[in-house]
Amino acid sequence: MRLSLHRKLRADVTPSLNHSEISIVFATQDHIPALLKLAPKCPNLRMVVSMDDLSDETKKVLKAWGESVQIDVKEMFERERPSPSAVHEPR
Repeated sequence: MRLSLHRKLRADVTPSLNHSEISIVFATQDHIPALLKLAPKCPNLRMVVSMDDLSDETKKVLKAWGESVQIDVKEMFERERPSPSAVHEPR
C-alpha cells in the first residue's frame, strides 16, 4: 500500500498512518524527527527509512531516538548482511 504524506508533515497524519496500517515509511531526513515523535501514536509503524544520506552523527542520534520508541531507522541504501542460510552456493 502506498500513502502520500504532505511535504509539511504534521500531527494530523497519525490517523492516515494508522488507518493504512503502514509499518515502513520512506522519508526525507527533515521528516524523520516528526515521524519519531508520532511513533507512540502509530502502533503499526516499525521502520523509518531515510531517502537521504545521513551524517554519522545524525545517524547515531536518529537510531538512538528510534530505539527509544521501538522504531528501526535506516538509510535508503543501507544493506543488511544476509544470514548464512540465505546465501546459496552457485551450482
